[in-house]
Parts: sequence; structure tokens; C-alpha cells
Amino acid sequence: VYPQTADFTFYGGLYRDVNVLAVNKTHFDLDYFGGKGLKVTPVMEGTDAKVSVEAFVTDLQSGDKLVCTIKEADGTIVDTCESAELNCDFVIKDAHLWDGVKDPYLYTCEVAIHRGTTVVDEVSARFGCRSFKIDPENGFILNGREYPLRGVSRHQDRFNMGNALLPEHHVEDMDFICEMGANTIRLAHYQHDQFFYDLCDERGMVVWAEIPYISRHMPEANDNTVLQMKELIVQNYNHPSICVWGLSNEITMDGAKDPDMIHQHRILNDLVHDMDKTRPTVIACISTCGMDEEYVHIPDVIIPYHLGYAVMGTGAALACTMAATISSCYRALAAEPAELMRPEAPQVGKKVLLERIPAIWMCLNFTWKSTIRNLLRYKKRFFMTVFGIGGCMALMLVGYGLKDSIMDVTRLQFGEIHKYDLMAVIDKEISEEG
Repeated sequence: VYPQTADFTFYGGLYRDVNVLAVNKTHFDLDYFGGKGLKVTPVMEGTDAKVSVEAFVTDLQSGDKLVCTIKEADGTIVDTCESAELNCDFVIKDAHLWDGVKDPYLYTCEVAIHRGTTVVDEVSARFGCRSFKIDPENGFILNGREYPLRGVSRHQDRFNMGNALLPEHHVEDMDFICEMGANTIRLAHYQHDQFFYDLCDERGMVVWAEIPYISRHMPEANDNTVLQMKELIVQNYNHPSICVWGLSNEITMDGAKDPDMIHQHRILNDLVHDMDKTRPTVIACISTCGMDEEYVHIPDVIIPYHLGYAVMGTGAALACTMAATISSCYRALAAEPAELMRPEAPQVGKKVLLERIPAIWMCLNFTWKSTIRNLLRYKKRFFMTVFGIGGCMALMLVGYGLKDSIMDVTRLQFGEIHKYDLMAVIDKEISEEG
């Protein structure tokens, strides 16, 4: 079972909601990879949205019918469809778009199983109408316009809590992400809580969702990757925030030439395309993996390392450094030898603002007056002081942050584990009664 090896902490136990459901013999299929038994596929055609609804039902009886209803965010009914089949099609005219952080609008699809006048079972799912594509020249395109992605990678754990987050912790994480101006999240490196996927829908995040096929390929766990991918897609298909499915993460710790690993990526890639024809596949490669490796070219989206950008950035940095050095040398070489021997004359001091307010200035002692003059008269000294103090504080905060994040994890992970010894011995003289 993945994951077995990775650079994040693994936790055990039940740390998410557990529900006991009582249903009729005829019900929406809860055994279909843990999903709701409802699949909603909106496809934009101009300003209209063509919505296909597919239900998965256990023991549907002759005479039963499905009643599908599409509702606006405020509950207003858009359209209703009755069918003896397990699917319905709608067209939403001038659909209100799910438009990222600007306007993450959500419709609701409700489906009920009717037997005569009795509702046997019912289920609902929210969905969003949007179009997107990933263009090699223009980047991510949302609803026909360029939508630059700026975001974070998120893990679902906390100090002293592990993975057992409560809803308020998920909300706080999302608030922090939104506060920093992000509009995309990579949900690393496993399936996250449904509550957080719902938050991503509501806040307009563009999401990369993936399974924990990570670090090292294990041939004996190939079936597990397939199962986890099926569960990920079925349980999260209706979320408009999810735009790509991740096949693996840095799986080439032991090299990228393993034929079985390459074959397994092809299996997963084909599986995703079979289950979801609306979203592309991606992988995250370790930095030492070359772009010419075969498995890198299996997914739909390939974002190569742009050597040209690196060269341009390095060239610009060198040009700035050389320009500053040449300018400094030119000024020094242009001076007369006698000028170089004499100290540079101090600049003529000007009154600072506080000196023009005698009531305040006369109350300051000599040290305060000298400090204020030195800081505020000369801009270089002022900025050097501000950036110097700010830089030192930043280093201190980083240092304490690293100390708390690394030392406490190590202490908790290795210092508080209860260890037990078990010894099994064979006693030939013991009787069956003993």
C-alpha cells in the first residue's frame, strides 16, 4: 500500500469522519469506490452548459424512475428531468460560470429514486460550469482568458494533531492561502478531506489532485495505485476546482529506467482518460530526472525546465553585477591621486523634521539627537539600518521556525514512541494443559 517512503510523516488510525448509513435495498451505489453514486459532467458550448448526469444505483426495480433537478446557488430550480434510465441531459442557457477566485459559482444537482409516490433514495452534488485548457505559450486558460496560477502545495497535518484536523483547521488553512493571494493549490501527496475539496470549490481554487504513488516504485503495489486512482476520481469527479489528476510524485528515487514503473504509469494514464475525459494528467518529477526520460512524456501536461529562462536570468544578474563593478572602478580611477589620499568631505547636513519642532527637539538628549540626524539625514544609512534590522529579524524567525518544525517533529516521532519487547521461546517439557 502506498505510501511507504516519502519526505512527510505518515499517520495511522481513523482520522476522518465515520458515518453509519441505513439505506433501502434500492439505493445509490455506495460501494462504487466510495463515491456518492452520482457523476455530473458540465461541458461549455459557447455561453451554454451541456450537463450530463449519470447515476449508479443498486437494485433498481422495474417501474422506478430517476428525477433529476438542477438548482441555482440560491435554490431556484433551473430544470428537471424524469427518466427510467440512469442518466439525464440538461442544457443551462447562459450558464453562470465558475470563474476562479473572482466568482466561484456553484450549481446543485439533486437526483431522487421514485417508486410511485415514494422517494426511495436521494443524493445531491454541487458542480461548476467552466472551461479550461493548458496552453504551452499562454499558460493556464480559464473560461477563455489567461489565468496566471500562483499557489502553494498543501499537506493536511498539524503539530500535536497529526492528520486528525477538524473543520475549523481546514478553514484556517484556506484562509491563510487566500490571504497570501494564491489561486491554486497542489493537494500533496494523497487524497485530502472532502471538506477541503468543498472549500476549494467555494473559494475558486484551481486544484492539482493526486495519489500517493511516491518516491519508489513497488511492483507488488501496482494494484493499489489503480485502486487509489479510481477512488480519487470517483469520489472527487464533481469538484469544479480540480483541473488535473496527478499520476505520481518523484517516483524515480531508484532511477527512471524501470520498465514496470513506466508500464504502470501508462496503465494509470489510460485509466484516468477512461474515467474522466475532461481533465488532463500530470506528474511531478524529481529534479535529477532528465526531460528525455520515457516516463516523463506519458502524462498530458509536460512543463519542461526552460534552460533559456535560466540563461537569461543568470545573464541579467551577471550584467548588473558587472555594471556596478565597472561604474565603481571608473569613478575611483577617474579621481586624482591626491583625492584618493584625502577622506571624502562629509555632506552638508540639513535639518530633519523634528528639529523644526522645538517643543519635541529640546526634550531629546544628545544621543537621541545624533541618532535621529544620522538616520534621517542620509538615505543610505537609513535604508541600511532598516534592511539590516529587518534582515536580522527575518533570519531569527526562520531559525526559530526551523528549530520548532524540525526538532519537535523529531522528538514526537522518535522520542515518545512506546516500545515493547516480545520474546517467544519453545519449551519442550511443557504439557498441553500447562
